[in-house]
Amino acid sequence: MMRDEIFDMVSGRADHEMYWHGKNDKFSLFSAITMYSYKYCHNYEYFVRFCNWMNNQQSGYVEEDRKKLTAPTKLEFLEILEHEEYILQNLLNRKDHIKVFDGSSDFDKFYLWPKKWGEETWGGGGLLPGFEDCKNGENGYKIAERMLKNVQDAIATHKILMGHHSSIELSWLEQICISFLQNIFLTHKDFYCTIALPSIVVSYDNTIKSAYLVNEEKTYWDIDNILGICDYNKNEGEIRLYSRAISKCAKDLEISESYVRLITLIHELAHWFVYKMPDNNNYGNTGQRSDYAKWVNDYHESDKAFKEGWAQLLTYWTLQQIDSLKTFNTLNEHQSKEYQIYKEILNKCDDKNAIISSLIELRSHKQNISFDSWKKIL
Repeated sequence: MMRDEIFDMVSGRADHEMYWHGKNDKFSLFSAITMYSYKYCHNYEYFVRFCNWMNNQQSGYVEEDRKKLTAPTKLEFLEILEHEEYILQNLLNRKDHIKVFDGSSDFDKFYLWPKKWGEETWGGGGLLPGFEDCKNGENGYKIAERMLKNVQDAIATHKILMGHHSSIELSWLEQICISFLQNIFLTHKDFYCTIALPSIVVSYDNTIKSAYLVNEEKTYWDIDNILGICDYNKNEGEIRLYSRAISKCAKDLEISESYVRLITLIHELAHWFVYKMPDNNNYGNTGQRSDYAKWVNDYHESDKAFKEGWAQLLTYWTLQQIDSLKTFNTLNEHQSKEYQIYKEILNKCDDKNAIISSLIELRSHKQNISFDSWKKIL
């Protein structure tokens, strides 16, 4: 089937139901999209074309006093699909799902509309289309399972089309800072060569909620698993930068988004270099570290304070070289204690070479590695 033929079919199915609520506000539009996205196959391009089609209607569905339909951004559309997924998962997880599916339960109590989309201006979300005609809970449950699978497939496809997991083009400043980070090691006598960078990709996974679960009274914008992650398990390594969380963090803290990304990138690369950078003591003439397997195990078994202490310290030194610690310090004020602990190292020892030398010693340490053992050898 040709694309235009598909669109004609979709637009014919999605008609006036986008307007049944009779409101112009963001809540009403997004709620209608959530409830009727299945009618345009959960596809962003079709929905944009549908908006244009509706806006060009001379009479009928589009009332004269009503504003034109404005399509959400690609990111907003992703959030709408994820909210639909959330609703369906809620339905399937409820013990009284039979009552929900036959319409006798109070659906609005667990609809949980995102406040950032505006206040509800009508009677809540209502039941998702497909449930109203269910005569019993068993049919509703099967429908919900099928709808959930369709939405999850649509989310995966939409993220790929947005560029999810694609390589990032590094800015000139990011490239400079990576060089500075490498030189912290290479200017030390015991580090003789650098290593290949891991792949660096953008991710549209939603990790924002993790920042709000640490403490109900304070949001912690820790880097690992929220703003980015260094995946050591990939053959050549992989760093993922969580674009949505980086953007949200920058907005909440009123700091530069490009600098939050820079800090995240250097922090994750610092993890990679501490883990992988070759040194003279542990490498033979063949370039193979004789006790590499032990170091890999020790590093993974070390406590969070040790790993984050090193990553934060190396990030601090790197940004110090471009006189750009303001954003780093602002972000650090909104991070957990493990991200503050690098200051203890700086207070204990102000000799950069001695601190880097401590990594050499730790790599050949006979006992378990921890932040405390690091401090003891300085």
